[in-house]
Amino acid sequence: MRPHALGVVHHAGRQSHPAGWRSAMTRELFAESVAAAGMSVRSQFDRPVAGLEFTSALDGDVVTVFER
Repeated sequence: MRPHALGVVHHAGRQSHPAGWRSAMTRELFAESVAAAGMSVRSQFDRPVAGLEFTSALDGDVVTVFER
């Protein structure tokens, strides 16, 4: 990513899921991965935010916005 670019990822928000096929991801693990790559998290949310359309595919999903 270029400097100051934003990334948006819709990911699992808990380490286990009843469906059994989701990744073992949490908002904390994703934030650690972003930091390890030299970037920073701008926000994480799991419900609609004013001005953004977001519907969670599965209960517990998270959208993370991060920047370089």
